[in-house]
This record gives sequence, structure tokens and C-alpha cells, in this order.
Amino acid sequence: NSGDAKDIVCLALGSGTNLTLQMYTDMKKLPLDTVNTEVTQTPSKERYHFQRVINLTGNLTSEQRQHLLEIKNKCPLHKPHATVTAVSSAVSGEAT
Repeated sequence: NSGDAKDIVCLALGSGTNLTLQMYTDMKKLPLDTVNTEVTQTPSKERYHFQRVINLTGNLTSEQRQHLLEIKNKCPLHKPHATVTAVSSAVSGEAT
């Protein structure tokens, strides 16, 4: 079932994004408490569009948040999917 496959891609992309950001912030010792990524998908005629909403909690500066928005594309699952799908992202969350 293609719905199941898209659900698996959503879960994998969200989990991969969480792990990538958590590993990066741990390595850089950034004050990230939690990261939670919700991925939804919308079909189109050309390809699927996956939308990531990344919720960051912690005492991060706006510059650190912006940098994490760039780092999220280092997720190993992003690149192969970005060639056959559209992936867009937004960051939300507040400092704790």
C-alpha cells in the first residue's frame, strides 16, 4: 500500500532529523533540551511534498536556531528524498 510507504517515509524523515539535530547539538554542547519533528505529506502531480515542523526547546539563541534549520538537511534521509520529493521545513519552539 502506497499510503503505508509514505507513512514510513514521514516517520523515517522525522526520526532522522531528530537524531541529526540531537547529535549535532550534543557535539557542539548547545543548550537543546528536546527536539521533536512532525512530518506530513501532500501529494501533487509531479511528486510528493513533505513538510517538516521541527520543535526545539532549550535556551537557544535565534542564531543557533537558524543554524539548526540549516543543519537539519544533513540528515542522511533528506538527500535521497529531496531528489524525488519536495521537502520544506519550519522551526518552532521556545527557550526554556
